[in-house]
Amino acid sequence: MRSSEAKLVVPSVDSADNSYISDVIGNKSDTSGGTSLMALLKYVATDAANAAIDAGTAASAAQAVSAEVNFIEQGVSTAKAVMVDGSPVFTVSNGRVRLIALYALCNTANDATASTLKYVATPTVGAPFDLSAASASLASATVGTVVVWMGTPLSTALTIYADGGGAEGSGTAIVPPGTIDLEIGVGSTTGEWYQFLVYQPLEMSATVSAY
Repeated sequence: MRSSEAKLVVPSVDSADNSYISDVIGNKSDTSGGTSLMALLKYVATDAANAAIDAGTAASAAQAVSAEVNFIEQGVSTAKAVMVDGSPVFTVSNGRVRLIALYALCNTANDATASTLKYVATPTVGAPFDLSAASASLASATVGTVVVWMGTPLSTALTIYADGGGAEGSGTAIVPPGTIDLEIGVGSTTGEWYQFLVYQPLEMSATVSAY
């Protein structure tokens, strides 16, 4: 075979020869482990494909984790404030939530005003409904007193624990988007109270925030 013809012969698969331009270009069947330009192109293509698969797998995993995290129980609290009738304390957004726990914590003592507390859900769409019946009087409530939501039925009165803790109620409640408000009987409290709430989203991206 003449020298000029030899230069045009297709090299064998994954040939390590490096004498002619055809050796540099390579064989169409070269694998990605070879050293020819064809082999290098296959290596780049394979690497890109693997990277895309890895990225897709990572994105799917991240989406699954995000969905799982979205539906776990979460807590939220307000700043301390005097409890005034009609005041919203929490906002439910982007979907319904399961109300798990709700209570008020006294930060500064009340005077003799016989205030009572009840929680009311005020939906963005629909009529307000009670989340509880009213508590007993909060007159002279001391620092550390808690007023606890007792769950279902929603006609159950809030329970006052002067020593800061006690039994919770049973059951949960579904609360739609809107606000959770205070209904204060007799007159506003003189003391300041924190509000605490634990919930579980029932719909993707549903949240509760302090008002």
